[in-house]
Amino acid sequence: MSLNDVIGQDRAVKILSSMIKREKIAASFLFSGISGIGKRLTALEFAKAVNCKTPASVKMGTSCDICSSCRKINSKIHPDIQIVTPDEGIIRIEQIRPINEFLSFTPSEGKKKVVIIDEADKMNPQASNAALKTLEEPPSNSIIILVTSRESNLLDTIVSRCIKLTFVPLPNKAIKSILNKNNQTLNPAQISLCRCSFEGVEGGDKELKRNKGVTSIQDIIKGGGIEKWKEREDMEEWFLTIIPILRDMVISKIKGTDEYLINSDIKDEIKVLTQKTDIGNMVKCFDCVYGVSAKLHLYPNKLVVQNYMNNVIRDMLG
Repeated sequence: MSLNDVIGQDRAVKILSSMIKREKIAASFLFSGISGIGKRLTALEFAKAVNCKTPASVKMGTSCDICSSCRKINSKIHPDIQIVTPDEGIIRIEQIRPINEFLSFTPSEGKKKVVIIDEADKMNPQASNAALKTLEEPPSNSIIILVTSRESNLLDTIVSRCIKLTFVPLPNKAIKSILNKNNQTLNPAQISLCRCSFEGVEGGDKELKRNKGVTSIQDIIKGGGIEKWKEREDMEEWFLTIIPILRDMVISKIKGTDEYLINSDIKDEIKVLTQKTDIGNMVKCFDCVYGVSAKLHLYPNKLVVQNYMNNVIRDMLG
């Protein structure tokens, strides 16, 4: 895969490719947009294109995907590429401090050193301040890419020092292209689920609620059921948590990777949930659950909805 193969983000790809062609690449970027639409993938493909050793590909603003540099980046072993991700939901200063030292050295194999800070909005205050210092005086021959689905959680001073590229939800045409490349054919209604821009549950206990969502699906499949909803808000929250997980199950089954997952950090749990069913049943399950969620105001009886969801998930995913 190369930068030009990124689907559905034409504007961002065009800007990045143009920089490579003109050999005028900015030192810091902010890739912003909802989860699961290819921001991290684009960052990696950009790093490949910047460091590609094939002149013909570089002139086209992309990568060859076969030179030693491209292969090492694909295998995540390139010495000039570093990716920072949250540790237990937080990016700490201990993860950011080494970036300065890493970037201070001349690239050992590539043209530029590249640091990708994934889920940059998870940086705590100390980490944010450390990152800001690096962005204020970026070392030469270096690129820093911040990837976020919650730009508002970043310091304004950090945002202002980056070239911002906004990533958009994947249109149906892009989803069809992805499906065709993976020999999958779905109808328009089914394809629509793949472009859902759900971001899951908000708030500090997001991970806890999401884990409960995975557990809820597991319990239903095993013959149990949804934990009783005491209040109507509990029912609404269950749907908000479950729908992105069901969406990711479909994407995981189609793609076989975590590139476009909303909940990529629990990709292993999601993959396990897909093992006992096929793509058709997963799509039907999503359609049904999403359909009910859109009409919750028509269902005053929580127990009826709960029993129906138990049966739907058990029959289609069990």
